[in-house]
Formats: sequence, structure tokens, C-alpha cells
Amino acid sequence: MLLHPVGASLAFLIKKLAIFALMTNSPRCSKFLRKLKIKNYITLLGLALVLYLLLIPSVYWLQRLLIFQPVKLSNTYTYEFEESFEEIDLQTPDGFTINNLYFCSQKDSTKGVILYFHGNADNMIRWSQYREVFTARGYDVMMTDYRGFGKSGGKPVEDALYGDAQLVYDWLSKQLPTEKIFLYGRSLGCAIAAQLATQVDTPLLILETPFDDIISVIQARLPILYLPYELDYRFSNMDHLAKVTCPVFILKAENDEIVPGRCTDNLKSVLKSKDRFIQIEGASHKNMAEFSEYELQLDRILGKRY
Repeated sequence: MLLHPVGASLAFLIKKLAIFALMTNSPRCSKFLRKLKIKNYITLLGLALVLYLLLIPSVYWLQRLLIFQPVKLSNTYTYEFEESFEEIDLQTPDGFTINNLYFCSQKDSTKGVILYFHGNADNMIRWSQYREVFTARGYDVMMTDYRGFGKSGGKPVEDALYGDAQLVYDWLSKQLPTEKIFLYGRSLGCAIAAQLATQVDTPLLILETPFDDIISVIQARLPILYLPYELDYRFSNMDHLAKVTCPVFILKAENDEIVPGRCTDNLKSVLKSKDRFIQIEGASHKNMAEFSEYELQLDRILGKRY
């Protein structure tokens, strides 16, 4: 999820209180309130206003909690998978460990590596299930847990996450030619993959359920909320994609319940003629991989590299 349930619920309550208070102007509502012995229903408007005013600074104070929902793992946790894999720990310049998993292709030979950047919640125990869609197509997959996720240390800070992505890429680039490293981002991970694509020479960037920027998503989901300040996080795919030179493939979920449709559609304005914007009919934010159209599109995107 790109917005913590606490923030969304509080904003929903404010909206409902305001609507309820306005509705009490009608004779029927006034009679109802009298029966409840509520004499001064303006109090409801006051309560809504107080909650609203509290929400405005709360978004800033709690922005990391609102955006990230990591699940930590013990450093002694042992991953278990049926197929071959390798656990790789990389050290950041500021002294933190970034935990990665490398899965091998199910084919006899490898067509390249998908460097996969996951969403804003949980850890690689959850996200590792998505490796199979790539390993079955002859690709190795490298996944990374962000700072504060799984067995990775530190706290997620936007610039640090970009730096960590570069660290992982640099390690990969010493293992195989860079023309065989393909970038894939999902949800929040789209911004990390897109930013990395502005820094490296990658042949391909695939973005699943991306958004224009995080502030746009918050404002679209909480339209009554006015933010008179800048957040510490932007994750602006709009800015990154405007600088990306490699082919970009955007996969939009038709029924995305997390990222409002217009926040994905806004990215069309920065796409190049060779880029593609693809909508997966019927898919939601979390189940795109279950649709045959998604499989078909991956075949088309990756098929020429088999």
C-alpha cells in the first residue's frame, strides 16, 4: 500500500463528520438530533476542523510511517526455496547491510538478469514469489530489500535508497555485461528503478503499477487535504522518466485500488515514441501477475531477448 491505513482512516472520518454536520441543516436531521439530545451540532463541525488541522502536520511527522510498511527479519533468518538461489549482502558506504537474493533461471542458459525493486511493504519473503515469472522465461532475478526491510539495516531515506540501488547494480555489473541487466520496478519500486535507469546504461526498464509522484498519490486519495509544505519523499517517476533514454514499458492495472488511475496516466506525457503504455484489463494493484494478458505482454517485451 502507498498510504498507511491510519492516515486514510483519519481523513475518511473527517470527511464523514463534515458531511454529517452539513446535512444537519435539514429539518429531518434536526429532528433526529433533538431525539439524540444533541443541541449544538456545530460541535461536529468544530471536531472535524480540529481533526483536519491535526492531520495536516501529522502527515509530515508520520510520512515515513505512511509511505513504508516494512517487516523486519532477524539477521539469523534462513531463506528456503526449492530452486537454486544465493543470498548476497552488500555494504553501503555509511555502514549498513543491504540484503539481496539472486535466483537462477529455470532454463539451461541465462538470457540476462532482472534487477527487481519491490513495493513499499513487507520484505522479500513476500516478493520472492514473483521471481518465477522471469526465471521461467530464462532470466536470472536479483531482488533487494530496502533499508529497514527484512534483513537490511538502516531506515528508508529516498536518496539513500537510490544510492543502494546503484550499489546493487554496480555489483551485478561486475558479474555480467551491463547489456544483460534489465530493470524492473513495482509500485514504489518503480521510482527506484526509474532513477537508476537515469544513471546507468540499461537496455530496458519495466514499470508495474507506477505513479507520477508520491505527493500526487496522497492528494488523489485524500483530496480534502491541503499540504502547505514539501514532504521529505517525492519518488517522482515524472522527473526520472523525463531523463531515461532506454525503452520504457509501463504496465497499468485497470482496477488499481492503490494508485489512482490518473496518477499513472500522467506518465504518458514524458514517454518517448519507442516507449509503451499498456493497461492490463481487469487487474488490480496486487494481482496483475494472475492475468494472462500480463504474461502475454511480458512475452512480447522480453521475447526478443530469449
